[in-house]
Amino acid sequence: MSLQDNRLPPHDLAAEEAVNGSLLINDNAIHEVAPFLKPEDFFSEPGRFVYEAALDLFQRGEPIDQVTMAQELERQQRLERVGGAAYLVHLLGVVPTSLDAGHYGKIVRNSSIARSLVVAGTQITNLAYDEGCTVDLGTAVNKAKMLIAGIEQQVGPSFIDHPEFSVLGNDSFRAHWQGPSVTIELSRLQPSGNVEIEVIHGVNGHSKTLVVASHNLLRQNEFFNLIKALEGSRVTFPWREGLTKAFAMAMQHFKEGTPSQKVGRKPEGMSQTWQVYPISERGQITEVYGAGGGLKTYLAIYNMLGCQLLPFYPKISDYFSSLGLIPMQANGLYLDWESSKESMDRRCWAIKAGWGITNDSDDECFEYLSCDKPLLYEMDRIRRVIESRDITFVVIDSQMAASRSGTNPDQLAGEFFNAVRTLGCTAWVVDHSTKADARGDTLESSGPFGSVVKYNRARAVWEVRGTHTEGDEFYDLSLKNVKNNDSQLFHTIGIRARFYNTPIPSRVLQKVEFEHLNLLNDSPELAQRTVGIRRLAIDYFTKTGNKRISIEKLAAAIGKAEASVRAELYRQKGTFDKNMEGLWGLIDPLQHIE
Repeated sequence: MSLQDNRLPPHDLAAEEAVNGSLLINDNAIHEVAPFLKPEDFFSEPGRFVYEAALDLFQRGEPIDQVTMAQELERQQRLERVGGAAYLVHLLGVVPTSLDAGHYGKIVRNSSIARSLVVAGTQITNLAYDEGCTVDLGTAVNKAKMLIAGIEQQVGPSFIDHPEFSVLGNDSFRAHWQGPSVTIELSRLQPSGNVEIEVIHGVNGHSKTLVVASHNLLRQNEFFNLIKALEGSRVTFPWREGLTKAFAMAMQHFKEGTPSQKVGRKPEGMSQTWQVYPISERGQITEVYGAGGGLKTYLAIYNMLGCQLLPFYPKISDYFSSLGLIPMQANGLYLDWESSKESMDRRCWAIKAGWGITNDSDDECFEYLSCDKPLLYEMDRIRRVIESRDITFVVIDSQMAASRSGTNPDQLAGEFFNAVRTLGCTAWVVDHSTKADARGDTLESSGPFGSVVKYNRARAVWEVRGTHTEGDEFYDLSLKNVKNNDSQLFHTIGIRARFYNTPIPSRVLQKVEFEHLNLLNDSPELAQRTVGIRRLAIDYFTKTGNKRISIEKLAAAIGKAEASVRAELYRQKGTFDKNMEGLWGLIDPLQHIE
């Protein structure tokens, strides 16, 4: 049963036109609304189409004006549907200035949330009539709670919501952002362009102020424009963009509701610090890059799916151990800018088939979001999924596609990694090689495509290189650890992928298996005398269930065993051959455990 209501859903067409009119007058107004306003927030179809076209232009780094808007709508075959060029002329006359774009955007956003509340209210009413008289009343109540919780997440603040700011004088300002259990204050702008950030935490009802740091958020020309803006001159300054960067920096150091912590205690062991040993640490960003078609996505899916299914299928640890890896349980979220859900389903099913798993229940699948806007503008949607699904492991595929377009790659890369850190999850970032490296012009790795900041901001960086003969069902890969903070580099990992029932790169795939690849084909006499010492040690630990040996001690034993192998190779050959880095000797790893 449903109740009849002849009223139109909440909306404000004047505010919607004012937002789009402001964008046509001054494209800098996009910084005021893009962080929180989405195309689906518009009630009218013309308003939604125009705003979506404005976002597309902005993401490509193109100006937003009457001419470019008409061209973009024509390209999307929507110009006539919005009312033609005459409608764009009408929007230009709706507002005299773009200064209030953020205010109009809030009206549009609030109307959208109100519509969601109306829909939820109707659904709850129907639940009461349809299920309320049955025995399972608790199910109806739980569904109602989920509907309300979904709206609460839309209303809840995030670090890219509009902060409040006020001018304190002609050379300083104060900005304020209030989260669920933390307040961030920015103040005391200095002539150098530095801003002091204060994070105020509410801990057990008590406030604690922590001065994070002074960060130079502004380039010199931006600082002069800011001073002119504070003095009342007609100069546009990207307030929201600058403050968003500052808030991202603050949230990077202090998560919501978390006070400062003591550092220096004994680590809890590898099981607490690794997501997938030795590739990805928990809570850190790992970048995995390589040439196109190099199976980077397959490796990301393999690791995320393994961590997700580990509680259901403990035998998965055997498949990982054969590669020299140790997975830890996690709830995964795959953020995809490159592919489609259908393609991901095929790849996941092929990997599960390689493990001998045929079940496809929802509990055994990780979460997936298809993204088309830059990461910064997808944050609200992503954070809602992370919070509602208790996500701990995120894959971003790929970094280049998820970044905003612009002329300063270092600045854009820094913005991207700041946003990733605020997610509060272990992150696996997939990226592409430089063009020269992808062509094979250089023998040494030249790094991820685009910016040195990508290399510097990640905790660990792994390069994927592969060789494949067309028509062959085998694809050989090497994962080389080219950068790792606070510790020595790990040995190169060799992996062989075998594809069944399909030639690469056919989209129709039935099954794929990953196995250990011997990287020492140039020394068969030595390779025949060796086995993977990691596999020996991990098999001993996982199959015997020897809980007297911690994984932390096991990792130390592996390191000592590999060191002894290095020494033996040095004695045999006189010099240490870099190609031998993957050699693990026939050494009992347990003799190294203290």
